[in-house]
Amino acid sequence: RVSYGGQDIKMPVPMRVEWAADTPVIELTDESVLGMGKFTVRIVLYRGAYAGTWSSAKGHGGQMFGKIVKLAQ
Repeated sequence: RVSYGGQDIKMPVPMRVEWAADTPVIELTDESVLGMGKFTVRIVLYRGAYAGTWSSAKGHGGQMFGKIVKLAQ
């Protein structure tokens, strides 16, 4: 699910996962996201939490962080 610029859309966004030792890092570099422009993202996942940054080709960007919560079955 992508929320950006007043839009809230569910869509697949293919991203690579690289590893820094035992820590996965989700990355996207200057890639087009359907109808929303180009984005760069780095998100680190570790011990049930995530933190990262994002930026768009339009000059927007920010930080994100939080807990990873499993959905109830």
